[in-house]
Amino acid sequence: MIVRFDDSFSKVWNSQTDSAIANATANVLRDLLAAVQRSGVTVSEVQLGYDCPEPVLGRWSRVVSKLVADPLAGRKVWLTSVVAHVRHREYGELFRGVAAGHILKVFDTGEPLSLPYARQLERLASRQRMPFRLGVAAFERRLANGDTTSHQSWFDAPHVMRGSRWYRGVWVFPGGAPWAHRLEKER
Repeated sequence: MIVRFDDSFSKVWNSQTDSAIANATANVLRDLLAAVQRSGVTVSEVQLGYDCPEPVLGRWSRVVSKLVADPLAGRKVWLTSVVAHVRHREYGELFRGVAAGHILKVFDTGEPLSLPYARQLERLASRQRMPFRLGVAAFERRLANGDTTSHQSWFDAPHVMRGSRWYRGVWVFPGGAPWAHRLEKER
């Protein structure tokens, strides 16, 4: 199950305590999980998709800790991360042992795939000493300057990431575009 936090969620850090944020979020997750359970689906893994602002990573880790204890107890919880997160030495310390791992999103960064950059990201993610997946996107979008993103180029990065003992595969954000054929090299 994927729970995507809207960008507007970031406003709560200015007005609420970590406990209040955790309690409100837990209540929403409980309701969501109950609805899913009534449908007959079993949820064993949850992705919390939130591009957390860097200054509140510590606070986010406290909220995630409470969510993992309840209502997400007994489920593997994966977090989305962005390149800026893994540049922080303490990222792994904040989330290791709390989340099963993180999904390093390499799309919408403005950076096309290059071998040196992919190696740098593999080192940064590995330095966190926690499992990670490479979050790639199958969709492209037109930029304000008229250029087009190069998200799909990152489907060629798994061969670099496989060098890390922490690498756990690819997570695809399809955005309505076909993508299965792009994972042929991953198999």
